[in-house]
Amino acid sequence: MLTNLELYGRDMPPVSATVCNFRIEVLKERLEELMSAHYMNRDNNTIAIVVKGINFWTKLKNGDDEDEIYS
Repeated sequence: MLTNLELYGRDMPPVSATVCNFRIEVLKERLEELMSAHYMNRDNNTIAIVVKGINFWTKLKNGDDEDEIYS
């Protein structure tokens, strides 16, 4: 797992909550679209990636486990 210092060579400012919120909302809309398909026709791989994206941006917004994203 790399820290910001190891990855970028310097400390980095946190990502703006505005940026994170926008991406989270777009991903949630996409998830609703994907989940609206009949369960036999759902693209479960894409659903898993979208959920992972929501978790990623939520962690960045909250500042939780900031270094974990580089593992």
